[in-house]
Amino acid sequence: MRMPGLSGDTMVETILAEKPETIIYVVTAEPDGERAERALAVGAKGCLPKPFSVVSFWELLGLSPDSMP
Repeated sequence: MRMPGLSGDTMVETILAEKPETIIYVVTAEPDGERAERALAVGAKGCLPKPFSVVSFWELLGLSPDSMP
């Protein structure tokens, strides 16, 4: 969510303004923070707190380790 020059919540808003069909998940060390809440409010589909495991990433996407090639 913290990036040089542009915050993650603003990035989500900017991307969705151009391509509203885009599915966006944010990754942050502060999942309960104001920026993460705003990213979800403006259209991000989910938030993955750091640090995270590969399994939790798959679960966020609705996948399971068994479904991976």
